[in-house]
Amino acid sequence: VLDEPTAVLTKREIDKLFEIIAELKAKGVCVIYISHRIEEVFEICDRITILKDGAKVGTVNVGDVSREQLVRM
Repeated sequence: VLDEPTAVLTKREIDKLFEIIAELKAKGVCVIYISHRIEEVFEICDRITILKDGAKVGTVNVGDVSREQLVRM
């Protein structure tokens, strides 16, 4: 579980983190990535679960949703 892991990282460190996440995913490891940065979510995630005020709004596959739809959720 990674909660806002890029908040204090440099671009270089973020790139390395995303490489590690990709390696873990390739090995079948589930990664829970919590972020407010939509561009990151679209870059590394397969599915997105949206929470608002502590309640689940929905879960979507990254390929099935646009950034605008995600923001509206």
